[in-house]
Amino acid sequence: MVNATHALTWGEAASIIMLSRSTRRVLLLRRGATASFMPNALVFPGGVIHTKLENQETSREAALRELFEETGVLCTERNKLRTVEDPRTERWQQEVNEKGASKTKLREFLRSTGEHLDVSSLVPWSTWLTPNARHYKRRYMTDFFVLPVDGEPTIRHCAREMAGAEWCDPGKVLAAASSGAESVPPPQQYELRRLKELDPARLSAHHIRKVLFPQLIQCEEKEGEQWLCNVLPGDQEYISEPAGKFEQGTRKMQREKMLNPDESKPLHRLTYLVSPLYSKCTISVKGVDPLDLEEPHVSRL
Repeated sequence: MVNATHALTWGEAASIIMLSRSTRRVLLLRRGATASFMPNALVFPGGVIHTKLENQETSREAALRELFEETGVLCTERNKLRTVEDPRTERWQQEVNEKGASKTKLREFLRSTGEHLDVSSLVPWSTWLTPNARHYKRRYMTDFFVLPVDGEPTIRHCAREMAGAEWCDPGKVLAAASSGAESVPPPQQYELRRLKELDPARLSAHHIRKVLFPQLIQCEEKEGEQWLCNVLPGDQEYISEPAGKFEQGTRKMQREKMLNPDESKPLHRLTYLVSPLYSKCTISVKGVDPLDLEEPHVSRL
């Protein structure tokens, strides 16, 4: 177990899963090849929450702000959802993404027109924390929300941060990730699988309240393959910690035991290859209901 003094602190972040009610597809953004965090990966829109007093915002506000900055989709109480097809919305997106623009730029625009972000449109979904591992330079406690929409709104991605944007079928993305054709991080794979199997009309009943803090287990390399396992709360190998503590670091396990776990005990994990990273990922949920997981790590949503 990693000593508490080695545990990285974390920042606060928010992410938003835009789901089309009619096509059942979700919006994914592709990070740039030179991005410092998860280059080339397919991710949901999102980013860091502004926590400083002068521009403080809630996780819901941050999720909607990031959605607008990265996709040009703006969701307000008065006008509901509008895109860059609206000239004013297009201009706003351009200006908030200009280098050196104020972090409160969108808030200033909305105040000038008497509008407010429609935070009530977001469905609380889950909260993920980056593993406590040496190869992660940063950790984030990220609140995930779902935004159900009609059709597939027009997207204009922020080229400064992303290389592209696409409405995707969850099943096809998971297949591409499994083959190694796409890099899709574990939280995205886990949530895409959940959405693939759910009725969009019942989203609010599927909010996972416990913080999903993956504890990493690695095995020895064999025949050019090395596997990594992310065990989640409720799994037979998950090590419980005091409330608010997320310090468990990377452990080692024999390859045979990792790839052939005891099926008579609870499983809640993702297992994948280190190279290509996140490929051949299997998601195992057996003998545990993530929706029933509560204390000691209850999410903030």
